[in-house]
Amino acid sequence: MTLAPAAEAGAWVVIPSEGGTSERFGSLSEAAAQVSALGAEVTLCLPSAICVVQRVALPSGDAAEVREMALLQVEKLLPFGLEAGEVAISPVWTDAESSEVAALAASHEQLEAVAAPLTERRCWPVRVLGNAQRLAGRAPKQGTALLFFEEHGEPCLVLIENGIATFTQPLLGRDGESVAAEIPGVLLSAELAGVRLPATTVLLDERWSSLQAQLGTITDAPVELVNFEQQPAGELGGDLQPASWKEAVASTANRQKVQRALLIAAACYLALLAIGWVYAGVLRYQIAVLDGKTNLRTPKVAEVTGIRQKWTTLAPAIDQRLYLLEMLMQVCESRPSRDLYITAFDQSSREILIQGEAPSPLIAADLNERLKARPELAGLKFQPEPPQLLANGRARFRISVSLL
Repeated sequence: MTLAPAAEAGAWVVIPSEGGTSERFGSLSEAAAQVSALGAEVTLCLPSAICVVQRVALPSGDAAEVREMALLQVEKLLPFGLEAGEVAISPVWTDAESSEVAALAASHEQLEAVAAPLTERRCWPVRVLGNAQRLAGRAPKQGTALLFFEEHGEPCLVLIENGIATFTQPLLGRDGESVAAEIPGVLLSAELAGVRLPATTVLLDERWSSLQAQLGTITDAPVELVNFEQQPAGELGGDLQPASWKEAVASTANRQKVQRALLIAAACYLALLAIGWVYAGVLRYQIAVLDGKTNLRTPKVAEVTGIRQKWTTLAPAIDQRLYLLEMLMQVCESRPSRDLYITAFDQSSREILIQGEAPSPLIAADLNERLKARPELAGLKFQPEPPQLLANGRARFRISVSLL
């Protein structure tokens, strides 16, 4: 936004940078409160009364040399030292032999006084121009234009060369007749200061439309009525922003970046937290669904489990391998020697116990291995006890056979 002096005494206007209607405030404090609340970047246009505009003709040179020469010339004309103010140098005309520049200057004391309503709110202007340079944005970028407008209750005449304000002059008159009488003398002073006249364009504040015919006669140029309060700051013109303000603007920008980063991080955290809550809710719903299905199937599961337990209990009774006669036949067919005798053959619900005597421990062990090797007895577990030697040299053995 552009903050500039209005036509009425003490009034200021806030002008949107990209279209929109300007808004007038009775004081800079009221305008500052508005732009501060909006948080917009502000270009401050200083009243012409506190600005010094000086046109300087210099030998040709590069930009740095021309600036140094201009500062040396302007320092002699300023009512304050260069260290006590800000000076902006803008090139106006340049050829192979000479350079003509416009110097715009304002003291730090006046800058601080004017901008106090803004700086007290930490609403630091990002750019500082003279109000005349703002109005120069309506003038052609080539040639000389004359601007007549009212600023804080005072008529002002400004001459624009190639889009740069090179001469400003407040007028004493407050009516059309007295102002028209002053203008020829002001133009003569401007020509003596080096301004290239006559002007080819005249822009007149529509509040002073009564001067249109007289200005046309004086300048012999077409006169256009303009509402200057709708004119935002343009790109041309030097910046009078003090170094301390630049540092404050940079600090504010960094702080805003950090705040934005923190806000983004907080938003991401909240988003992740929300996603986590949603995911947890989905999981809880799925668990509830599974619990419902489990509750519905629990009776069936219990029934199947009971049947399985019954079948497990009955398994030995219906397993052909554990039939007493079947097992006895398998044992008899597996005897490694006819001198091996079976002395006991007992059966329980899940186990068959085989006892006997063998001519030697090796033959008793061989019986166990033969039983394990029979395919008809595959899947049974054989647990032989170590054979016991008897007094007559024979070996007593004991083998337990059960389901795995």
